[in-house]
Amino acid sequence: MHSKFLTQYSLFFKSDLFYYVFLRCINSLFFFFFFCQAFASLTAENKATEFLGFEDPIPCYANTKGFKNMVRGLNYASASAGVRDETGSHMGENVNLNKQLLNHKSTVKRITSIMGLKRLSRQHLQKCLYSVGLGSNDYLMNYFQPKFYPTSKRYTPEQYASVLIKQYSKQMKTLYKYGARKVVLNGVGQVGCTPSSISITHGSTCAENMNNAVQFFNQKLKSLVDQLNTKLTDAKFIYVDMFGISGSPSEVTAAGIKVTKANCCPVDEFGQCVRSKGTCQNRSEYAFWDLFHPTEASNLIIARKSYNSSNSSDTYPANVLRWFMMIGFLVVSISRSCAYGKPEVPCFFIFGDSLLDNGNNNFLPTLRVNYLPYGIDYPTGPTGRFCNGRTPVDVLAELLGFENHIPPFATTFGLATLRGLNYASGTSGIRAETGSQLGVNVNFDRQIQNHKSAVLRIASILRSKESAMKYLNECLYYVGMGNNDYLNNYLQPRFFNTSRIYTLEQYAAVLVRQYSSQIMTLYKYGARKFALVGVQDIANTTYAFNQNLVSLVEKLNADLGDARFIYVNSSSVTRSTSAGFKDYDTSCCPVNRLGLCAIFQIPCQNRSEHALWDSFHPTEAANIVSARRTYNSSDPSDTYPMDISHLVNLSLES
Repeated sequence: MHSKFLTQYSLFFKSDLFYYVFLRCINSLFFFFFFCQAFASLTAENKATEFLGFEDPIPCYANTKGFKNMVRGLNYASASAGVRDETGSHMGENVNLNKQLLNHKSTVKRITSIMGLKRLSRQHLQKCLYSVGLGSNDYLMNYFQPKFYPTSKRYTPEQYASVLIKQYSKQMKTLYKYGARKVVLNGVGQVGCTPSSISITHGSTCAENMNNAVQFFNQKLKSLVDQLNTKLTDAKFIYVDMFGISGSPSEVTAAGIKVTKANCCPVDEFGQCVRSKGTCQNRSEYAFWDLFHPTEASNLIIARKSYNSSNSSDTYPANVLRWFMMIGFLVVSISRSCAYGKPEVPCFFIFGDSLLDNGNNNFLPTLRVNYLPYGIDYPTGPTGRFCNGRTPVDVLAELLGFENHIPPFATTFGLATLRGLNYASGTSGIRAETGSQLGVNVNFDRQIQNHKSAVLRIASILRSKESAMKYLNECLYYVGMGNNDYLNNYLQPRFFNTSRIYTLEQYAAVLVRQYSSQIMTLYKYGARKFALVGVQDIANTTYAFNQNLVSLVEKLNADLGDARFIYVNSSSVTRSTSAGFKDYDTSCCPVNRLGLCAIFQIPCQNRSEHALWDSFHPTEAANIVSARRTYNSSDPSDTYPMDISHLVNLSLES
């Protein structure tokens, strides 16, 4: 086939220093983040969402309506709030931790109501991550505010820490009662080193009496983590040393921060930035934004160290990333799973040609279709898909439960790799030389090499090859290769000699022999669930290939007991008269000499009635039909020996 943030929620009150409550589902289940952005730049929690693979900050509880938005995450945090109910009340009303827990209780009820069974919602919530960070305001806006609160007269710093931890322990057990089983507890930072606190010492040094007081709290919080891990054996808790992370001189210097005792913006009587006043220009060199809150530069340090620190003292008993791996869960950003249950497979890998290419050819000196009218019906316009809209694998991804379509290998990095990748490249084939007369492509062997690099990435993320293999064994591998080995090889004698060397039967045998070897390489890299797509009927030349491919499926299923292979009859699912197309043979768009849509030409208006988009590639309407029949076939000739819906739900022997 021819080939081819910052969203800020402004909340102008004093807030905890980079503290938050969040819950994120793991292994493509539920994901909630419970914290609000209250500052003028990316907070540590916002950066954490990036590290965890999310594109946008998590929305506030107060502003979020509807299940679809709610399941992506909720932020319950409230400026000036604390562990104690009265904390920060002299500043006005806030949502203390007890009230935040009540808000979460209502969320749990909503989830249960929508899912229908308490057991189902509980199972999902128990696979989620909760991170709780409160306590700084219990010092800044309670204990060290004797004008408003009597706590400093009633308790010594150590006694006050004990009182706080006693209440905090009860609150964490309430979260446990609501289904929390993976909990991160963040300590209190160096509250004595904020510009507000330093002003008490006339701008010279940190207020050590304040720092010493919160260290009692931090020591007892770390002990609480041990107690909870001992008593609640079906749950896991970790402690994050915010005091050490936020005050690390080496980290501050390495990050290029030069100003640690002054604020970047002009402030009002409350210590917050004055509205519409200019700020410092060298914000990346400042540790503090206003009198209390860190800049984005500081938040980057905090988020990185919390997420994946190499210093064992920063987190206990492990950093967030390592902890995920220790407990056997994966961080995958797929929020559709929250709305409809988890995707049927954790990841979806796609190998193929222009029928499946979704942008990999955009970066090659070859045939590219990242122009209109391609993509005219795709939500984001032209992407490199050889179609007016979605490809078959886009529709399959939706049917499998993924919120977003699987991204192209060429532009995808980091944690997003865990969700799956599309390696397909227009004009590519099983044979290395196929399609080369049209320019560079990524043939099947090179696509497999790209997948090998992705497997290494996944092993690095999961910290072991064994964990990666176990994960990949559950994924779906969809392979659609061979069309171009006829269209852009065997049937092109001007450029290739294969038709002179082989008969059709011999050529089919040679192709399937090489294909078999390539599939075994994928098996070596962890693939266990395969959908192998047959070649379309091309001038009566491809029958032998498809017959040999069916035989290969039977042989692989017989030889590999821990894997399962199915054959997809592409001709059957695309030429079905039941699809209701009025035109199976005429392209919908005006085409150029290569049979591709001419650039910026107006296509037909009745695209849903056409099976063909250009001279070679189906319309979105045809792709929807073929994907649905591949996923859940009612005709035994469509797929063999089962359809994809049955394949992905198989339990295979290890």
